[in-house]
Amino acid sequence: MEPILLSSVGSDRATAYNFSNKILRHRDRLLVSWLEAPVRSGGSTRIQIGLCDADCGDLQQTQTLGEGRDNHCGASMLTAADDRVHVFIGAHHGDFLHRWSDDPADAASWSVAEAIGPRHSYPAVVVDAEEALHVIYREKYEGPDETWQLEYVRKPQGGSWSAPTVLAKCPVPGYSHFMHSLSIGPTGTLHLTLQFHFAEGGNARQGKTKMATHLRSDDGGDHWTSEGQSCDLPVTIENARPFVSCIDDDEASIRIGTHVVDAHDQPWLYCSMPESPHGLMWHRTAAGWRATDLDAALPGLNFAAQGRSTATSRATDGRIHLLISTQAAGAGEGWYHPANELHHIAFTPDGR
Repeated sequence: MEPILLSSVGSDRATAYNFSNKILRHRDRLLVSWLEAPVRSGGSTRIQIGLCDADCGDLQQTQTLGEGRDNHCGASMLTAADDRVHVFIGAHHGDFLHRWSDDPADAASWSVAEAIGPRHSYPAVVVDAEEALHVIYREKYEGPDETWQLEYVRKPQGGSWSAPTVLAKCPVPGYSHFMHSLSIGPTGTLHLTLQFHFAEGGNARQGKTKMATHLRSDDGGDHWTSEGQSCDLPVTIENARPFVSCIDDDEASIRIGTHVVDAHDQPWLYCSMPESPHGLMWHRTAAGWRATDLDAALPGLNFAAQGRSTATSRATDGRIHLLISTQAAGAGEGWYHPANELHHIAFTPDGR
């Protein structure tokens, strides 16, 4: 099959940041979102949605849903049970814009953008069986005691957005990245995975990820637990119950990917480890967390911490699929290294 051109002016991070869907099926179409580069240096990126034929993939039309301040402002899309499409666009330290449509092919059907702010980044969005929207995002509070934290809001069908609940907080001022991932399990449980990534001096280039943890809510976001126990909010590096940690090694760093939830309402996610070439697929069971070392199945690849982009999904047959960008051990490091390859790994529901 020949590639289908969506845009010839895409941003350098046109489809980056997979906290929520960038593509979804709606009736007889695929909705595909991306960022287009600014027309001039320093200008706004354009947040695009393409409507494609679901069978052959041909692009039928393109719409501009909004603008972003930089290349971190891609859309997050989801479909509710009533077939309504919700889109959250932007931002990067600014307002999210929420829009919805019952007929995305009709550009005039999109709602007026509703701003949700003030300094949000990276929306992870789900909708539950009662049509309530749940959003988790990073928030930055500027000032002498600059704070970066992970917050949660929700909006019941026909209602208003709730006040923010602080779920996690960075231990020091300055840059932090939670790599948060949000999903709804088959019983309606909300699942959240997050990491604590920071630098003692606040410099983003010196940041390290020291631990990762899993929270869940069985009552629609009112209360959150961790490893079967109630947890104090916000979760911090001092009170978290991590499933993986390198807190005792000052030089070590890990990195998690986004998770999926299986038919038993348990999360799966990838984590790169500090000891090259190890990378682990973590899978929670009724007995606790279990890790599969990918080096055992794919020897010779480097799964170390830096420069590993991943995506995870679950098929209807229960198999878990992982895509990972890596390369042969010793071939180089970094997000953009020319030796990088894309590998596809599938797991049976019992973890093989």
